[in-house]
Amino acid sequence: MTIEELLDQLPTLPEFQCNPRRVDPAEVSGREAAVGVRLPADYRRFLLRFGFASWDGRAVAGIFAGAEADFPPSYSFAVVEWTARFRSEAEPPFDATLGQSVVIGHDQSGGWIALLGDAAGQPGGVVYHHPEDGPDPVQTWPSFTAHLADRVRLVP
Repeated sequence: MTIEELLDQLPTLPEFQCNPRRVDPAEVSGREAAVGVRLPADYRRFLLRFGFASWDGRAVAGIFAGAEADFPPSYSFAVVEWTARFRSEAEPPFDATLGQSVVIGHDQSGGWIALLGDAAGQPGGVVYHHPEDGPDPVQTWPSFTAHLADRVRLVP
């Protein structure tokens, strides 16, 4: 499945929500600068189309509109915020991976899903790490597109 096919499918999923306004390319560039990671083209397309996405209990962080979105104030799907939080909590060897990545998801029990930056060894790849499971990733995907396809397939 291509990224465009997946992006077309996302709004049809149960309980789908995203940024209520179009995201400007300058906002995407600003997020790249804030986290210090060049984002792969497929994730950039996702950001430009949706900003962030939430569906059926799943989410992909991105550009979160805060008060513009239909979520309680305690919710955030902001990639810069998630990345800063997990980077600040990371210990070796995870700090090296997170320093070269952006956090696009988490499992609410300490695990995180990171989109790898150019300096991370597998640019554009996605890894799921949980510190309690040791230093090796629990799951990997070769690209954001592959990760998103897997997340979409999990919807009943």
